Amino acid sequence: MRTLILSGVCLLLSFNLFSQANDTTYYSAYHVHLDDSEKEHAAYYELNNGKNREGKVDRFFPSHEPYGYAHYKQNILEGFSRTLFKNGRLKEEGNHSKLTKIGVWKLGFENGQSFATLEFGGDNSSNLYTVISLLDSLGNTLVKDGSGFYKGPEPFNMEATIEGEFRSGIKVGEWVRKKEGRTLDKENYSELGEFVSGTSWDKEGNIYHYTEREVQAEYVGGVEGWHKHLQRNLKYPKKAKRNNIEGAVFLSFIVDKNGEVSNVEVLKGIGYGCDEEAIRVVESSKWLPGLQRGQPVKSRMAFRIVFRLR
Repeated sequence: MRTLILSGVCLLLSFNLFSQANDTTYYSAYHVHLDDSEKEHAAYYELNNGKNREGKVDRFFPSHEPYGYAHYKQNILEGFSRTLFKNGRLKEEGNHSKLTKIGVWKLGFENGQSFATLEFGGDNSSNLYTVISLLDSLGNTLVKDGSGFYKGPEPFNMEATIEGEFRSGIKVGEWVRKKEGRTLDKENYSELGEFVSGTSWDKEGNIYHYTEREVQAEYVGGVEGWHKHLQRNLKYPKKAKRNNIEGAVFLSFIVDKNGEVSNVEVLKGIGYGCDEEAIRVVESSKWLPGLQRGQPVKSRMAFRIVFRLR
């Protein structure tokens, strides 16, 4: 007698979004997939459906100038990528490994001056990267060999400014982040560069205190609850059983600020009704929203649901 095994495994998380518009896929400046209702806010587009990217993929500004390029492996960022300003100057370049920045990244200003040299992949979990150097737009060195007091644009988010001390490449003491004169958050780091605590403010002035900078969205009831949800609700499609179809369905979906699920998409499917069943079960799930600096945020999740007969 055949038995069926159904399992769901969380693969990755980024505070991102996913959607599709025909064979032109639009993205925000933070590489967030935008749907048709949001594409007017797009920073760039790719000439693909956002699902089957492999190797080098070119990117373009909505006005069609080159935005840069990235490398993918099975639709996941893997390898070297480069982003340009509209005038063709370098904005940022470096490598990814399974969506995660690794190694040395170089950033520039729109006028062509070097901005930052950063290294990802260190042992310090409180700091996303280790600073090697930071300069201003005139070429003056503000942080050299990883040390110095810095006040200037935030790497990878130049609309905001940050202020504080780097020591041996990592943040120490109090750091303040602002945008257009409004304080976004204040964070405290130990002498060893470990994140201690922070306070953030939203646009309405509400205050949020936090001891973790990022908290990923999770199923109500945690991993155990998610597996129970699959056991109770996931059904092996009859057509798939008749044809001895097994495999994993890879999905992407949104968990909004209220924990609601939307924009469920199949990144890689196996057909025979399994893709539709995986979508149905994810759409019926209930989640706790992700948090960034204590504030609920819309999150992009990626999961796989495995169908197996034996």
